[in-house]
Amino acid sequence: MIVGFSALILITFYLFYRAETFKKELNIYKARFSHSQSTSKHQSEMIVLLAHSQAELLKNKLNQLRNYTNEETETIKLAEALISQYSNIVNDVALKSQSVSKSTEKYLQRSTSFTSTEISQIIARQNNELKYAWQQNNLEGFIRFCGLLLEPLQTNSSSAL
Repeated sequence: MIVGFSALILITFYLFYRAETFKKELNIYKARFSHSQSTSKHQSEMIVLLAHSQAELLKNKLNQLRNYTNEETETIKLAEALISQYSNIVNDVALKSQSVSKSTEKYLQRSTSFTSTEISQIIARQNNELKYAWQQNNLEGFIRFCGLLLEPLQTNSSSAL
């Protein structure tokens, strides 16, 4: 009987020790999770801020190009529409794992008169480098596409000077 009682006490102490160990491990994992959430939130905020500043740079570039040319081509209209929704699209692609085409379609249909068919037709008339950047359908391709979309305009307007 004493052996049974001793075994019961030992098992109780062992289980208490294991529970305390699990509790410490759980607290460590909670702290790591909290830290990763704050890091993730900070990175998300940085992505949004970078997207806003990149959009401003692209707007300035587009405005400079407009000063050199009086044409209002559909490429310029598409560039303007994309730049106006640039940070929203980047946010969706980077943080919500949406594709560029779906995010672009969603925002451009809300804010402009462009349909997905019109966007596809305009892109089909662009050079191969622009088409390739668009077909990547990821964040890197979208950023490259927006930059390249203004380059042919820059080349045309520079030659007009």
